[in-house]
Amino acid sequence: MIIALGLVKDDYKWFGEKDREQIMKDPYEVLELKRGASEEEVKKAYRRLSRKYHPDANINNPHKDEAEEKFKEINEANEVLSDEKKRQLYDQYGFAGVDPNYAAQ
Repeated sequence: MIIALGLVKDDYKWFGEKDREQIMKDPYEVLELKRGASEEEVKKAYRRLSRKYHPDANINNPHKDEAEEKFKEINEANEVLSDEKKRQLYDQYGFAGVDPNYAAQ
């Protein structure tokens, strides 16, 4: 059951009874791609962004925590878009197609 929706560091968070979970972001938006992007475009975008936001590349960055969160988002987006079946489910059903807990939120 959702108790409230609040604003935390410019990201919307769900505040549930037991824990809070960040709302999933559109994988195409995270990887800066248009819908229908080719497999090769997904790979290139993932490589480019993961290099930029990888924790090892941001050790001395004062915003390294934000870079780490972005890196996690990039990995989650790549997990959906690089798997043909997950991508097809996401394109057809949105988050409900790839996250079994989505309907419960």
